Amino acid sequence: MEVNIAGIINDLRVIITKKSGQEMAFAKFQDETGTINVVIFPSIFSGTKEILTDSNPYLLSGKIDFRDEEPSLIVESIKNEKEIITEDNKLFIRIPKGTGTEKLSSLKELILKNPGDHKVCLVFEGEINKQLDLNVKINWDTQMAHSIEQILENLAN
Repeated sequence: MEVNIAGIINDLRVIITKKSGQEMAFAKFQDETGTINVVIFPSIFSGTKEILTDSNPYLLSGKIDFRDEEPSLIVESIKNEKEIITEDNKLFIRIPKGTGTEKLSSLKELILKNPGDHKVCLVFEGEINKQLDLNVKINWDTQMAHSIEQILENLAN
């Protein structure tokens, strides 16, 4: 299954492979809905290791691997905040299933208080994901990513 996930890398661990002696990495990748283990093989890691740091937002693309008890993401591409923004200036915010109007109001307030140059698309999760392009543009940076995450993280609590 091919997926794109926006979130924050935590617990980045770099290892040297026994077979080729190249660097690769394992990490935890967290968004507002949870955490997934990620595997970054040498072919991808060699071109992205300079941009990878804990607690920064990224867009990961790859395939879900169900071999172990927990699913993991086999990373095929990594984009940092600057690459995401310059691509088409559109930010996708995933809204977990069951999000109430109170949380959506908080998210709306945050978006309206932070005008900028980046289009916003809300992706509502459910049996069928629905996308809603907003007619506003926001300022996107690490602080904004953390603020959005905090609002949506509180859904589970």
